[in-house]
Amino acid sequence: MVVKVIELVGTSSHNWTDAVDNAVMEASRSIDDILGVEVTNFTANIDNGHIAEYKADVKVAFKVSH
Repeated sequence: MVVKVIELVGTSSHNWTDAVDNAVMEASRSIDDILGVEVTNFTANIDNGHIAEYKADVKVAFKVSH
């Protein structure tokens, strides 16, 4: 088996978990056989002293089909 890894940034206005979920859900729309995800970083955009957007940098691993 060959596995490919891509890097994505997921976003959410609610929390970092949703940001990760959004990245994986979006990837699954065009990628089959997703095997796992590694979260590499959490960041956020701030507006008026409050978090306005949560961001999660993720690596998504999937099986390469021939």
